[in-house]
Amino acid sequence: MKFDKLIELLKEMETTIEAEENQTLLEKLNREEMINTMQFLQRCAAQAGYYYNLQAPGSEFGTMKLQTAENDDPIVAQVKIWDNKEHKIRTRFSLRRLVTEEDGSLSVKLPCGSYEAEVTCGPEYSTVLVPFEITKDKVTTIKARLARIAHLTDHGWTAGDLHHHSIYSSPAYGGTDPVIETPDQVCRSMKSLGMQFGALSDHHNVLNHEEWQRQNNNFTPIISKEISTSNGHVLQLGVDDDVIYEIPKGKERTTDKLRNEFIRICSEIRKKGGLPQVNHPFDVSFSTRYNSEFWDMVEIFESMEIWNGATPFAAGTINAKAFKKWLSLLDEGKRLTATTGSDTHNIYGDDYFGMTEWLDWMMDIVMKHPEIYPVQMNEKVAYLTWLYNKVWPRLLSWVEQSNTPSTIHNYVYTNGKNQPQEILQAIREGHSFISNGPLVTAEVNGVSYGEKAVLKDRTGTLSVHVFSKKPINHLCMYTGADKKVELCAKADAAEGGFMYDIAADEFDFGDAAWALFVADGGENNLAISNPILFA
Repeated sequence: MKFDKLIELLKEMETTIEAEENQTLLEKLNREEMINTMQFLQRCAAQAGYYYNLQAPGSEFGTMKLQTAENDDPIVAQVKIWDNKEHKIRTRFSLRRLVTEEDGSLSVKLPCGSYEAEVTCGPEYSTVLVPFEITKDKVTTIKARLARIAHLTDHGWTAGDLHHHSIYSSPAYGGTDPVIETPDQVCRSMKSLGMQFGALSDHHNVLNHEEWQRQNNNFTPIISKEISTSNGHVLQLGVDDDVIYEIPKGKERTTDKLRNEFIRICSEIRKKGGLPQVNHPFDVSFSTRYNSEFWDMVEIFESMEIWNGATPFAAGTINAKAFKKWLSLLDEGKRLTATTGSDTHNIYGDDYFGMTEWLDWMMDIVMKHPEIYPVQMNEKVAYLTWLYNKVWPRLLSWVEQSNTPSTIHNYVYTNGKNQPQEILQAIREGHSFISNGPLVTAEVNGVSYGEKAVLKDRTGTLSVHVFSKKPINHLCMYTGADKKVELCAKADAAEGGFMYDIAADEFDFGDAAWALFVADGGENNLAISNPILFA
């Protein structure tokens, strides 16, 4: 069992709980201590005769066949299959994330039992729940008809993912990430969540570009590469050439050399018509987060990934830190467009689900059978139990609801002009918002994100509209890093969700230089806009 990612997420969410409850735990285990402790407890369980099995022995199987459609037209959709049966020995089948074929069909082999299929195609489509039974050696056929419940993409908006990996990031092509999906599979995965464009941003090479550009069936592929440096990751969007960051070594490794390499590659990307972006600037690893000494030259980039999908967006996390930093940059007059990216390395997400089920199994054994481990472990087990009871439910909710590839969207206003360079230009200009659920559009004096509104006596007309399949708790307007206004918004029932509307003829913006909007329903239902600028 590989614990690293699971522990990284637990520690992130531990920080979230502390930040929200304004408390600090006195006794903690660091990441290495947690790995050692979990490995030790797993051995204790094995010596006592308790083993974790990925599949219940003697399982019998049948087949489920699904057909999805919008009206009578086949549609690519995401399908989550939930196991409604409680197994004495946990299996990896309690939740599976799958993607239909282009014709909307899906066929999957499952252990016998009761299930529910959750079928959707992103924020603009309904979610359909279909219960079904699997019996031995039989085929169960079900259908899911999806309804369009929002129409943002019919009004000049397009949605996409800017940060995704494929097999070209793997050791098979000189990379280091265990990714097995082909560009074709990645494309279908994006389309299953309502994406109309996407950037395939593999590490180490640009070998995916030719294959990725063939993905043009109602989809706009954007060529890209995630450039690895020793001080952060840079995204080259829209450039076919393999831009290389030369890492200085030995005596050549000076701060000036490192800074100049960032400047050089960003300049090269711009000269080739591309868009340079800084990815996950507050990542846990030193080599993958942006060097904090280099913030003074951050304007060499045109956009900043403030929301990396590999981690929840919650208080204290790397994403919350990036959001806060981005707000402070706006206050300084530095206009980097805020973006999001799923950073997907596994379109099925079953690495998370396998880890979650393993942790459930282990903690169940540890809490029910304290006699299996020595008393010297009591304090460490008490800490793990606190994490499991307090932090784990919050993390599990994120894994089950939001941690599926491409659930976070960049909604970009292109007025229907959806060629790669037109999408990138709209991102440069900030005509966008990011979301894993709510659709939030706003105008001041008739202009929207990335545009400049002319105010009269610091007042203007304000219009905000939000559609969300799930309720939101807060609708806020930021006019500074420490200036947040709660906009009173009453929810109105809508087909498949909720609507929130704000309209004011003479809204006083005070001395604000910009305003942006956040629809907050928690880390599983959140949207953040880019700013409207004021003159």
